[in-house]
Amino acid sequence: TTVAEAVMFWMLFEAFFERKKEWPIWIYGVCIFIVGGVIGLCNKYLAFSMLNNICMIFCAAIVYSFLYEGNILKKIGVVCLGLILGAIIEVLVLFLLTNLLDITVEEVVYSKSYRLFGIVISKTASLTIFNIIRVKGINYNYNVDTGYWGIFVLLFLNAYIAVFLFFRLSLELGESRYDTLVMLGSLGMFIGGFVILYLYEHQIQQERDLQIQAQKEVYLNLQLNHLNDMLAQQELLKRFKHDFSNYVIGLKAYLKTEDYAG
Repeated sequence: TTVAEAVMFWMLFEAFFERKKEWPIWIYGVCIFIVGGVIGLCNKYLAFSMLNNICMIFCAAIVYSFLYEGNILKKIGVVCLGLILGAIIEVLVLFLLTNLLDITVEEVVYSKSYRLFGIVISKTASLTIFNIIRVKGINYNYNVDTGYWGIFVLLFLNAYIAVFLFFRLSLELGESRYDTLVMLGSLGMFIGGFVILYLYEHQIQQERDLQIQAQKEVYLNLQLNHLNDMLAQQELLKRFKHDFSNYVIGLKAYLKTEDYAG
């Protein structure tokens, strides 16, 4: 879950800030795991204190500041926004679980199965919403088409339904030994969904790059054709000047010899 939170902050930075050009892509992955590790340490030793939130805010803002342009105060504000959105999503998921499953908040918190189910749903819902913010962000350079959103809805709608049925079946069986398998299967479905979206998004960008390259080649060919036309006209002008010079020289010779008939 800590890595998921680090990915959420990264998505917000992708949406609102511009990447620094000097860093290779693998550095972003390393920084995500660094932020996730620090968040895990904060959760372990500071629990639910206010100091925990302050440490997470400054950690994410400072680490991602090395990767993105922009004011540090704005970056801190974006991390705060991420924490607030994450908290709102967790409250909404808790509300939905207690109403849809007809259980109490205490059962969700203290029952291992319900707690795992709540964690999986809340984190994946947060990642889904943060991914929407990332794609629609003001500094995100990729313009996805309607097909992307169709795949997005189908993948995660099916995943949420399947995860709900997995945990519902596990609860009805009353076998806690299946909880870990159900959780791993659920995480696998959501991770697979994000991988498919990433590959589709990467394909869209590759097609757009090829399209831009083709447009540049067309423009270059037009420029070359225009240059060839100018060179051809220049060559015609040179021939005209050469012929006209010969004509003038001949005319002068006739005039000098007073050969007006010639």
